[in-house]
Amino acid sequence: MRTERAEWTVCLPGVLPSYISVEQYERNMQRMQANQSRAASPGLVRDGPALLAGPGWPAPAAGRG
Repeated sequence: MRTERAEWTVCLPGVLPSYISVEQYERNMQRMQANQSRAASPGLVRDGPALLAGPGWPAPAAGRG
């Protein structure tokens, strides 16, 4: 369960060494939120019999035809 920063009791940025800065963390969270909203919307079909369908698939061998 994720708690919003406004509800945190304590936030001590820069007190302990970290792998990323607070700014990088916030950018990552914004990027993940943007990706999550895209995943919720309908998009391309990712599986099924028509995945590789289309003109010329599979490509004809050279010299045949």
